[in-house]
Amino acid sequence: MAAHLANGVTLGELGSPLAEVVRLTIPQPQPLAAVGRRGWRGQVIHVDAFGNLATNFTSQHVPEAAKPCLRIAGQEICGLASTFGEGRPGDLIAMLDSAGQVSLCEVNGSAARRLNVAAGEPVELDWQD
Repeated sequence: MAAHLANGVTLGELGSPLAEVVRLTIPQPQPLAAVGRRGWRGQVIHVDAFGNLATNFTSQHVPEAAKPCLRIAGQEICGLASTFGEGRPGDLIAMLDSAGQVSLCEVNGSAARRLNVAAGEPVELDWQD
C-alpha cells in the first residue's frame, strides 16, 4: 500500500473507507507466582503463514542475562536464538520476532504443524539465571 501511495495513488483508489475501527485486545501474560514458580503463563496469539507461533511474551518478560525456557504442548525450548541459522533444520527455537514478540519456530519447518497447536494454545515461560 505504501508503494502505491508513494506513486500517487489516492486513498479512495485503494479501497472503501472503514466505517468503524476495531481495536483488538491482546491478552496479557499472567505471573506463575500463583502456582509457586517464577515466570509467566501466556499464549500463542498468532500463527503466521510459515507456522511460526507468536506469543504474548516480549523481551520485557525475560530478565536480562537470563536463559528463558518455554513450554508448549509437552515440549521445552530453552534459550533465545538471534537467527534461524543458529539451529539445525527441524530444531524448535525461540526468538524475538520483528514485532518484538517471543516466537516459537521450527527451523525449515512449521512449529504449528509439528506441535499441532493454534492461536490460544497456552505457553509457559520461566528462566535460569
